[in-house]
Amino acid sequence: EKEATDSETYTFIGWSNDATTLTKDEVFHAQFESADRLYTYIFLDEEGNEIKKVEAKAGSAIEYPNDLSKESNAQYDYVFKGWNHNDETLWSNITFEPVFEEVIKQYTYKFVTEEGTVLKEETVNYGTMPIAPTNVTKEGYVFIGWDKNISKVIENVTYVAQFEKYTLTLEGKKLSILGDSISTFY
Repeated sequence: EKEATDSETYTFIGWSNDATTLTKDEVFHAQFESADRLYTYIFLDEEGNEIKKVEAKAGSAIEYPNDLSKESNAQYDYVFKGWNHNDETLWSNITFEPVFEEVIKQYTYKFVTEEGTVLKEETVNYGTMPIAPTNVTKEGYVFIGWDKNISKVIENVTYVAQFEKYTLTLEGKKLSILGDSISTFY
């Protein structure tokens, strides 16, 4: 038996001399046939599906596929960083898996008046809780809140200030203040 090397295997094919009739002392040498050692390398996608499989001779250059992409979701974009191995030459069976970097997505939230004036605008990471502006005012009106509940940012979002007309009741009379104008109702 002849031991295989990194690049070749050997198969016994017989002896050096014909041993059918021996008439004297003879030395027999084992005869071997060599063959290239073959290895397989496999590239998988992020879900473990095979995208490339190659059987090649030991010492062959590994041919990498094009960069992969991974579909973004609401929270993350994915950037292909390479493979879990960086071998250039094939010396064993090997499976390559992609490596992706998660990049948290950013979204913008805005707080605006009914007229569209921006009171506050900020770009933040996915899942951040917006901070509403304070002292929201409109002359002659009372601020009553926002058009929707404030919740963690998972997309671009705009909150619109909601107001009610300010009304004051005085000794059975209604007084309406709007800007510089005051009206009394009986």
